[in-house]
Amino acid sequence: MNSNRHLKPPAMQALRMFFLLSVSLMLHTSLWSQRATISSEQTALTTYPFSDPDPVPILVSNPKIYPYFKYEGYTPGGQDQDWNVVHLENDYLDVWVLPEVGGKVWGAREKSTGEEFIYRNEVMKFRNIAMRGPWTSGGIEFNFGIIGHHPSTATPVDYKIVQEEDGSVSCWVGNMDLASRTQWRVKINLPKDKAYFETRALWYNPTALHQSYYNWMTGAAFATDDLEFYCPGDQYLEHGGDPHPWPTEYGRHIAEYKENDFLSHKSYHVVGEYNDFFGGYYHDQGYGFGHWSPYDEMPGQKLWLWSLARNGGIWEDLLTDTDGQYIEFQAGRLFNQYSPGSDGNPVTQAVFPPHSTDQWQERWFPVKAIGGLTDVSPSAVLHIEPVDGKMQIGINALEQAAGTLRVFAGDRKVLEKEIALPPMGIFRESIDWPTSEQGFRVTVDGMGLDYDSDPQKLKLKRPFQKPALPDTPPSELHYRAGMEWMDFREYDKAKKSLKACLEDNPAHLEALAALAELYYRQGLYDRGLEPALRALSIDTYHPGANYVAGILFQAQGDFINAKEALGWAARSMEYRSAAYGIMAGILLAEQQAGEAIRYARQALDFNRFNMQARQTLAVAQRTSGQEKAAQETVMTLLEMDPLSHFSYFEQYLLDGQASSKQRFTGNIRNELPEQTYLELALQYHQLGQKEAALSVLELAPSSVLVNIWQAFLQDDPQALAAVANQSPELVFPFRRESLEALEWARTNHQDWKFAYYLALNYWGKGRTEKAVELLENLGNTPDYPFFYLTRANVRESTSADKAREDLLRARELQSDSWRTWHELIQFYFRQGKFAEALSVSTDAYDQFPDNYTLGMDHVRALLENQQYEPALTILQTLEVLPFEGASASRRLYEWAHLGRALEQLAAKQYPSAIRTLESYKKWPERLGVGKPYNPDERLADHLLAYAYDQTGKPAAAREARNRLLEYTRQFPLRNSLETVLGFQLMSEKELSDLAINQYDSPKTGTAIRWALAKAMHNETEADKIQQQNAGLFTSPFYQMLEKAIALGAVD
Repeated sequence: MNSNRHLKPPAMQALRMFFLLSVSLMLHTSLWSQRATISSEQTALTTYPFSDPDPVPILVSNPKIYPYFKYEGYTPGGQDQDWNVVHLENDYLDVWVLPEVGGKVWGAREKSTGEEFIYRNEVMKFRNIAMRGPWTSGGIEFNFGIIGHHPSTATPVDYKIVQEEDGSVSCWVGNMDLASRTQWRVKINLPKDKAYFETRALWYNPTALHQSYYNWMTGAAFATDDLEFYCPGDQYLEHGGDPHPWPTEYGRHIAEYKENDFLSHKSYHVVGEYNDFFGGYYHDQGYGFGHWSPYDEMPGQKLWLWSLARNGGIWEDLLTDTDGQYIEFQAGRLFNQYSPGSDGNPVTQAVFPPHSTDQWQERWFPVKAIGGLTDVSPSAVLHIEPVDGKMQIGINALEQAAGTLRVFAGDRKVLEKEIALPPMGIFRESIDWPTSEQGFRVTVDGMGLDYDSDPQKLKLKRPFQKPALPDTPPSELHYRAGMEWMDFREYDKAKKSLKACLEDNPAHLEALAALAELYYRQGLYDRGLEPALRALSIDTYHPGANYVAGILFQAQGDFINAKEALGWAARSMEYRSAAYGIMAGILLAEQQAGEAIRYARQALDFNRFNMQARQTLAVAQRTSGQEKAAQETVMTLLEMDPLSHFSYFEQYLLDGQASSKQRFTGNIRNELPEQTYLELALQYHQLGQKEAALSVLELAPSSVLVNIWQAFLQDDPQALAAVANQSPELVFPFRRESLEALEWARTNHQDWKFAYYLALNYWGKGRTEKAVELLENLGNTPDYPFFYLTRANVRESTSADKAREDLLRARELQSDSWRTWHELIQFYFRQGKFAEALSVSTDAYDQFPDNYTLGMDHVRALLENQQYEPALTILQTLEVLPFEGASASRRLYEWAHLGRALEQLAAKQYPSAIRTLESYKKWPERLGVGKPYNPDERLADHLLAYAYDQTGKPAAAREARNRLLEYTRQFPLRNSLETVLGFQLMSEKELSDLAINQYDSPKTGTAIRWALAKAMHNETEADKIQQQNAGLFTSPFYQMLEKAIALGAVD
């Protein structure tokens, strides 16, 4: 970090200038010939591929990312597969990019050491981790959207390689996030003469709505015991926002990787200091890695560590072959990767305003031979370490750099030295330093390095805990909750909260505007105008209400009222550029190109990165005969966004050349190209450019939605006959604009598929009642099995019998699909019909013996029917490829062993029960779960104690009970029903202390409160808790716990 510099006397300044000039000339002669290169080639890599896209819409499981679909096929074995690898290289670094795997940086290596400072996984080992499933570790992953690994993380994205005029090389990668319809780009740039590479992000929201905002750049590095993290700050945040101390917690220096050998996986969002860097250093190996970006651009710094126990270690085996475990160091636009919850803190979900663009740059760099990272600038890395009466100073240059090193003890200067370094050059100095308690400051003018040992200098005063807010109006609480849910794409919950706000305060202007926006999202324009106009009847100048009224009027085709309302919205800086840009589009649709140009320019006056306004300007210029101006506008767009498909198509419209058409189509390389064409066509359609929209669709690959839109735009019902013959598989309409086209198709053709597509589109917009009505009206006409799996999901809440009919029909139509069996079995589980579940799972497991999902279904069905021994037999050979956080297979393993042990104890087969319980404590990793630190084995120990009692082994029984008791004392608040077994062994004083200190704490879980009540013989309170939490106390585990307790009183 830079701070104020000490000024020098003129003579010293002159001497320093002479020195720096001499060094600069010397270094220039050695660096002038340096260059960077870039190439793209096919490389064969061992690949564990993914497959089996789910034809059931993701609306049934994760509607936030609809219309994407999950992949559910993963392989235990690898095979060679060619991948397109882009290689960027200069004299100092190698950087590799994988455009077909989300555009991620595959890895980066520093040449002088040969060390990878960005972990490169030498195999593509896809596992079920991301929101859509497939994910592979290593490199730097670019995440844009809402939460977690972005939907394109494992699939091809658009890309372009560039040899820059300054001698650097770049690989641009990018895609559209379908769920938000925002566009993201990352320019990966390697300078010709630097020892770092940059990622420059461009993310823009071309929609008229606020969108969810989430960005984290996820870098990976090797995980070894000598790794120490350097993350400036004094706190870390949980995902919900609650703060904890950093870098010391639980008496451990958790900034050292090896000190994290406790609890489970770790997420540290470090905050509290105004600084621009973070990274890590391998002390034994003498190198490290780092990230630099201006604090205001990337304030987020997160560390993700797999558990150091086997529940984390197993993922080393699952995700790589030979490269070893990794950690993630993630840079973010926000403080944390937020998930709404009950945490009381000021961290919330951020939003992406309409027609806005965000840009930022980051630098990723290696460091070597200096011992760590104390301060970082764009030019160099500084590390300072007072040791044994000495101050060790190390500097690692990242580019050609020269400057004056100064060390101050308080106000006294103790060292001044001129230094000059080439990229990756190292400077080290050791000076006497009598006490580590003395404050000091180290600066290197010319390199931008400035470190002050006073921790208060850069400490933030920002609060990360929310104070109690007494007497907050309920309407305000409902409004805040509504906005939280809206920003997290939980639109049903948002609507309920906003309506609750308005019931309490009908004049809450912000809630009225927000509710109007929700209706706009759903395509309910008339209904949306009701709250919008109500807000304007209270405050006619309200910017938000005017803005949303304007886009609602526009959607209705009422351009006069749209322009009038948007004009008032434009009086506010918040909406000015977006409102003017939308007005430009309306004027173009009205064939007023001159006025459209004027308003587009006004939009750009206030936001030159309003991409929609600039695109509208280009179209208006072209259609009004201003071809030269249009070409200039297009070139400006391409300078901003070299992956702008709009710009390439406009170039084709301008010159009509076959080469321009090829350039346009050839640049669309992403996983779902039809969506790119369709998005561009709809943009032209909104601007009143029907012929241009049709020209785009003519170039698109044939698909159901593309063909429906072609028919709709040409008003050609006859064309629908061919569409009706196309497969509905993976057809997931989601756009608001598509509702009109699909209504038209359903009206003009009787094939069931058009009603099905329209139902999915309504469902995706949160209009579930309309969707259900359409699905119900189709009866049993469809011959598509996944229609019935989809409808069964919405039917089950109102008619289990009808849902069952659909599931049986799906299996009848496609009995060779494992999904039709799995969904039927799961339905029987939810309905508590375990005999029926077992009957189906038996046949399913016979037909699909290698499908571990059906294998687990069958094991559970056996357990629900108390057939423990056959379940154990299957578990002895079952092999599971898990998803991140999965523990279902382990729960089945424990259930089977506990159930069988209870049977054996009831039959007085005590030696057999002991063997079963000892087997319970094993962790066979073929089930996809590794052993964590301190697993909860109290129920098994309770049963072992009983079995040892019955076989005359009091010492072994006592040892088992001691384990049970000590575990409970170590983890008294672990929210498990098994805790009751430990509490029953405690003294009355221990229990009383726990009850006094923890019972009413908001952190005390339901199971703990129940266990305390039971142990203290407060049956009234225990019964009350059970009645309020029926699901917890009707589970198979609770039933086994009851049997265990009933076996005999605890000593």
